[in-house]
Amino acid sequence: MKRLKVIQVATGAVGTHSLRAILGRKDLELVGLLVFSPDKVGKDAGELVGGSAVGIRATDNFDDILATDADAVSFNALGDTLDPAAAFDQICRLLESGKNVCSTALSALVYPPIMDRHAMDQRLGSACRKGGVSFHGTGINPGFMMDVWPIVLGRLVRHIDTIYMTEMVDMSRYTSKQILTVIGYGKRPEEMSFELPFEHARESAYFGSIAMLAQAAGLEIDDATLSWEGFACNEAITTPALQVEPGHVGAVRVRLRAFHQSRMRIESQMLWTIGEDAAPADWPYGDGSWSIKIEGDPCLETRIDTRTSFDAKQPDVLMTGAHAINAIPAVVAGPVGVLTHLDLPLFTGAFSA
Repeated sequence: MKRLKVIQVATGAVGTHSLRAILGRKDLELVGLLVFSPDKVGKDAGELVGGSAVGIRATDNFDDILATDADAVSFNALGDTLDPAAAFDQICRLLESGKNVCSTALSALVYPPIMDRHAMDQRLGSACRKGGVSFHGTGINPGFMMDVWPIVLGRLVRHIDTIYMTEMVDMSRYTSKQILTVIGYGKRPEEMSFELPFEHARESAYFGSIAMLAQAAGLEIDDATLSWEGFACNEAITTPALQVEPGHVGAVRVRLRAFHQSRMRIESQMLWTIGEDAAPADWPYGDGSWSIKIEGDPCLETRIDTRTSFDAKQPDVLMTGAHAINAIPAVVAGPVGVLTHLDLPLFTGAFSA
């Protein structure tokens, strides 16, 4: 079995899981590790996931990573919430250097064709051609839960009327204050509750999955709305990263709806809470859960519940990293260019040793 040489970029919440996944696979060999925290520089990759030394030490020198011979890169740097332009530039430079890239950063890149107006798809394509490699934006949501999963379920129905998709995540164990603050926790509801206009709905990170699902099912989207609502908690909530006072946002609902001829055909909503008690009484609860309901013939309804004992016990974060790693062999074997979920064959994870 040929082992693919892989570089891991970032060892945050997602990157730590990705690094552990690389080290645990027989068909992948870690050859480089880029970190962004000074206290991690020089540490062995095995140490960073609580294991034995593996002989690969972390560096913060991007030029060294570019010069490293590798088949692929797992790119888990923060993009949406930190520095999108810098993350995108690094992705393109890695591609130009001849390395395939599977990225969880920059959620809109789950479906780059919708980003044509920003020239991102064009630049990605050019970088892939220059390096003779491929790019794949993986994601969990956006990505997989709100596109691949309903697309596969759609194989079982004669016709689709409406698709409802819901993500339920308990964020009470999240360790990133930056992410929690960006989402809106700790603010007052009136400071963040708003309805975005149509054009912003199409530019949101979540629209890519909706557009991919619609294309696969032959649906033309002619209107879309996006709402972002905060709901106040009644009692103080303490998390590893944030203190939320009573009357401030402890639960968030993001809802994206797509319409055809004034009829809603797809609804994707995210229900995020800091603990079960912070959620409104009529919300379904899940600690890393997703549900899909297809109204059509037949009607289908299914749900995925997940759990993990690793790190902060956040299964959604683990799945985000694992999905990117599991995609690497298919992306390396695929054609040169930007590959979406619609372009890749079926792939799966590996059995443990």
